[in-house]
Amino acid sequence: WNGKGNSLMVAGMVMVGAIIANKAANNLTQVTPIARLTGEFEALVVPADSPFKTAADFVAALKADPTKVPVAGGSAGGSDHILFGLIAKTAGVPAT
Repeated sequence: WNGKGNSLMVAGMVMVGAIIANKAANNLTQVTPIARLTGEFEALVVPADSPFKTAADFVAALKADPTKVPVAGGSAGGSDHILFGLIAKTAGVPAT
């Protein structure tokens, strides 16, 4: 980046989280967004026979005992990881 005022970076949402989570040497304060090319949606899905029938069911179980709620997703710092962190934070569940 240093001295390269003509550089262009194209990255997805996963890069935003990865830059922050990995404490990258170059961070988002050093860039200027000039275009949004796409948007990403997140979804919570469970097996059809899951005890969770609503998001409220999921959050209640998470609050009761976060160690008993299995969660899977993509890479650390990715948009799904950030979504789960925001759900937990909003529910008052401490990060582990």
